[in-house]
Amino acid sequence: MYEIKLLGSGQAYFDGKIITGFPGQQHCLLFYYLLLNRHVSYTREQVATVFWGDDPSSVALKNLRNALWRLKQAFRSVDACVDDLISIQEDFIAFLETDSYQLDIDRFESAARLCLPESKSELSDADVRLLEAAVELYNGDLLEGIYEDWCLYERERLRLAFLNILIRLMDHHSRKGKYEHALGYGRRILLLDPTREKVHRQIMLMHWMAGNRESALLQYRACGSILQTELGLKPSQETQQLYETILHSASALANGSLKDFANSSSSLNIQADQPLREMIQKLHFLEMIIEQTSTELHLLEGIILQVLDT
Repeated sequence: MYEIKLLGSGQAYFDGKIITGFPGQQHCLLFYYLLLNRHVSYTREQVATVFWGDDPSSVALKNLRNALWRLKQAFRSVDACVDDLISIQEDFIAFLETDSYQLDIDRFESAARLCLPESKSELSDADVRLLEAAVELYNGDLLEGIYEDWCLYERERLRLAFLNILIRLMDHHSRKGKYEHALGYGRRILLLDPTREKVHRQIMLMHWMAGNRESALLQYRACGSILQTELGLKPSQETQQLYETILHSASALANGSLKDFANSSSSLNIQADQPLREMIQKLHFLEMIIEQTSTELHLLEGIILQVLDT
């Protein structure tokens, strides 16, 4: 059985033995190219043009033959045969659709389908495990260190899929009130793309809902610094409004109720002896000052459900 890893630096194995030359030698790049385009057959001329397009056709074809020979030798070094995976003919070259190999991006993309717009809104426990396994698979961007044009689009596509998985897991755990889990995924998102203001805002809200008001305020300051440094921008009105709300609220959540916040906010008209009503009124207030997104509304929904369960 072949095991091929494209996430991170890239590696290929046969029965647990490393196939030599991976990840960076020319014959390995050829293997990666055919693998990433495994649903397409190419003429020899087409493949040669991709890798040696600046050379005369005869030279490019010779380089292709040499790369295919080296690829065969690399497979033979571990008692494997490249013909198990690639059909090499006089007029075309194609990666074979077989069950003789396992590919990490196949498993990753299978999980990523749970994050498509048409996917179901709620994740089952099995779905969560599948997405978390995909996060573990993602050891780095696709073929790190390789900057060929044919690799860059796929790298960015899979990177965006990974971000969507992290966002889906963050949203899921926040709705369940598992803020530490949700915050962990939020931090990973910002490590990949620190300019995602919406994620900064969600982290602020989660810290606040968990009763950690100071961390929420610190997150706002970090957001402002990053946006200014990276983009020359200030936080949006939605983010500033959330900051002002947290800044001027009492640390009521840390004390287990919203009584102090209700007393300091005449516009809310919340009754301190009705904690569930306080939650609902707080939801309405946040609806007016935060961007209208289902993620942020679900956060408050989770808090209300926790109150109902007690």
